[in-house]
Amino acid sequence: MTKSDSNYALWARIAREPEANFDYVANALSVLSGKPKVKTSEELLILLQGISRGQALLEQSCAWSKPSAGRASKLSELRGQQWRLVMAYAGFEIILKSLYGKDHPGIEEFRKLEASIEAVENLEPIAAPRLTKSIKEKWIADEKLLKFLSFRNYDLKLFKRWMVDGSAVETLAEQLALAKALRNGTAHAALSANKCQQLKLGETLERLPFVIHSAVDAIFCTLLNSTT
Repeated sequence: MTKSDSNYALWARIAREPEANFDYVANALSVLSGKPKVKTSEELLILLQGISRGQALLEQSCAWSKPSAGRASKLSELRGQQWRLVMAYAGFEIILKSLYGKDHPGIEEFRKLEASIEAVENLEPIAAPRLTKSIKEKWIADEKLLKFLSFRNYDLKLFKRWMVDGSAVETLAEQLALAKALRNGTAHAALSANKCQQLKLGETLERLPFVIHSAVDAIFCTLLNSTT
């Protein structure tokens, strides 16, 4: 059993009886989210069911050990990594919506989350891929192309700083924003596996679901600590 499994298992053991543990669980969720404490066990159950669904999807994505989509090839592996990230981020988004009641979180929500949870252990910076000048000029320098790939606002700035300037993505909030940007590009069918190969995104796609997993682990650790 991994540490994350253990944190979630401990939390789920308490939360699976929302009526018996109402104050205990509702207080922890309120402290974490900053929202008013729910008033009924029915409201609490809705939140807990959302968290459970999101966690299940996230766990399933990380358990996909050799993701592949399409005819077996290097591109099918990259495509599989893309869709594993889509699954992981979808689970994460469900959990955040259950906790904070907000659709489509962005960098501000990620920064607030990072500030309110236990620190993620062993979070390593994500180094920029080493790209040739011609690839950078072809795919990244033109903001119109990046917008076509579904990168917007802060996501676009982050991606350019990472890919063009070569700045590592260091904080948890920024890594979650990068996950969101790559998820959007994939889900909107604009960021193909071929583009991922040219931009050398394989290692990052491999890693980001587990960054999300670590962030969620920290959420459950914080919930447990806030009830002690």
